[in-house]
Amino acid sequence: MNNDDNKLTRKDKAELTRLSLLTALDRLLADKELNELTIRDICNEANVSVGSFYVYFQNKEEALLALHKMGTGPVDYSALHNDPLTNIKALIRNYYAHVLTQDPARVRDLYSSHLRFYDEFFIGDSFPVTKCLYEEFIKLVDDAEAHTLSHEIIDLIRGKIYNYCISFTECSDTWVEKSTDQTIQFLNMLLEKSRP
Repeated sequence: MNNDDNKLTRKDKAELTRLSLLTALDRLLADKELNELTIRDICNEANVSVGSFYVYFQNKEEALLALHKMGTGPVDYSALHNDPLTNIKALIRNYYAHVLTQDPARVRDLYSSHLRFYDEFFIGDSFPVTKCLYEEFIKLVDDAEAHTLSHEIIDLIRGKIYNYCISFTECSDTWVEKSTDQTIQFLNMLLEKSRP
């Protein structure tokens, strides 16, 4: 094996630098909120120049969204049943319950980053929960209506989570159940309107 085989490609080095910045941001967010951090803080933690940061990210909000995107994997279908409405309720409840597993400051940072930096992944059809909701709605209504319903439900959920973020109230199982029930009521109203 010659020495060239041990060398990283330029692409590999770039990905390592990007991951180093994201890992540094993740470590720093354990002790501080995003608005308390500077890009220089992130770069110092990653041992990367400030100029290198801007090769990968326009701002720290984009970096936070990239960090969150790394942890946004596919939805586990094993808990889903044959009944689409039961599955939709489970998906909605799980989306709300996920907030309970997060540090409230991190959730606030994430949602305010969405306001400052647009990322199509979180808004578009490829977001895992939106995709799953669509796949369940298509069993109940036509394609266009399924698309509309999945986005309207995600918009409502995000709005409720955003309100939780700015109210600084404690998130509890009660909040999750109440929010789920309210979202299902809204969904039932939308489904009723879509029926001829």
